Amino acid sequence: MKSNLILWIEEASDGHPIEGVVIGKLALGSQTSKQDRNVVLSWEKAKPSINYDFDSSFGSVGCNPITAWTDHRVIFVSQYDGSTRIEFVPRHPIDHIPTMPGG
Repeated sequence: MKSNLILWIEEASDGHPIEGVVIGKLALGSQTSKQDRNVVLSWEKAKPSINYDFDSSFGSVGCNPITAWTDHRVIFVSQYDGSTRIEFVPRHPIDHIPTMPGG
């Protein structure tokens, strides 16, 4: 299944502005430079580095690990046996139904 991190993050943000993104090392085809890895970037600076399509089905992980913040969520990539998806948790303590991403 073809996926794109920008679309996933924007959907998970639920319309709230994305305050910052940290991009980790991985993906073949990623254009993330070494100085842009593992540091907080603005959404505008991060977008070109994660604007690529990848296969999110089982097999090899095809995207960079990321953490993104909005005023109400922390968004991150999760994977199980290469099957990749976006997850999020509340940014602040609130009543919610916890999930258990992964396998």
